[in-house]
Amino acid sequence: MATNRYVFNTTLEGYINLFEDSGKYNNRSFAFTIPKTELEQINSDRDELISWIKSKNGQRLPEGLPAWDETGLIKYNYGEGDGTRKPKPEPIIIDSDGELVERAILKDVRKGTKVRLILQQKPTGSERSTLQSVSSACRSSSWPPAMGLWIPVR
Repeated sequence: MATNRYVFNTTLEGYINLFEDSGKYNNRSFAFTIPKTELEQINSDRDELISWIKSKNGQRLPEGLPAWDETGLIKYNYGEGDGTRKPKPEPIIIDSDGELVERAILKDVRKGTKVRLILQQKPTGSERSTLQSVSSACRSSSWPPAMGLWIPVR
């Protein structure tokens, strides 16, 4: 089975908070759009992964919707949360030199920031979900942190 890992350039969109948990839901968030060519491959791979899980597990498992909309837009939320759900780990965020980005720098990341992302789909057959991944969650609210985010050095 392929690694189902995708690396692409994109731009952060919408409301961006990478610095610290805050707001009504006590979390952090960002959004981006998967480029069209990668989106086609991710959709195809998602279908293959779901078929693979079904072949390994005879039970009927819920598939749900992918974590992106039809244009490839993904909104990613993570952090401690407000106590109504399990905390979601943050993605690994590095600069273009491969060094971890200091938290203070994340305060200045805004809509329009150009980034390079690594997304990976991985199958996890269980009674509650057919496929979970950063880019292809059957339950869009449950992504593992299999994601890297590169922010250019200024």
